[in-house]
Amino acid sequence: MAVEFDHVSRQFDGVTALDNVSFSVPDDSIVGVVGTSGAGKSTLLRTVNGLETPTGGTVTTLGVEPATLGAGELRGLRREVGMIFQQYNLLGSKTVAENVAMPLTLEGTRDARRVNDALELVGLGDKADAKPQELSGGQRQRVGIARALVTRPRLLLCDEPTSALDPMTTGQILDLLTQINEQLGITVLIIT
Repeated sequence: MAVEFDHVSRQFDGVTALDNVSFSVPDDSIVGVVGTSGAGKSTLLRTVNGLETPTGGTVTTLGVEPATLGAGELRGLRREVGMIFQQYNLLGSKTVAENVAMPLTLEGTRDARRVNDALELVGLGDKADAKPQELSGGQRQRVGIARALVTRPRLLLCDEPTSALDPMTTGQILDLLTQINEQLGITVLIIT
């Protein structure tokens, strides 16, 4: 299993965000978590890569429990777990290629080929030198996807990646995530 949630709970100052959640995400699958705003979906997703710690139960990600890892081990796990955010979180002063390269830069790696490969995969090979403000919303989300893929993760977490997009672009992004799953064998956990 790529991810296992075993009776996971999370409380914030007496407010229950997650209450006894249990399910598994098989390797090489696409699993969606659907719920209303404020239902705890993002909190659940953030327990997978250790951005949140459960107050009860356990989360196992790629065979380890993020809540039990030290800082160095957690960084190692996060290299194997890519994350696509609802807001693109792109740096306006950087080019598309520089935004995609950011995870590699942070780990001290420079690999232009991986950046180019990621941009080609998402259909933006010709936009490497553009700035984010020159792109449509769908293209910006593709840059975010390329940035998540550049580290060659085994698991891709998607935090409402289509919520700010029109229906046609939403379909294109979901098709792209399906293609990534099928071609690269990356497990996809998406919340919406």
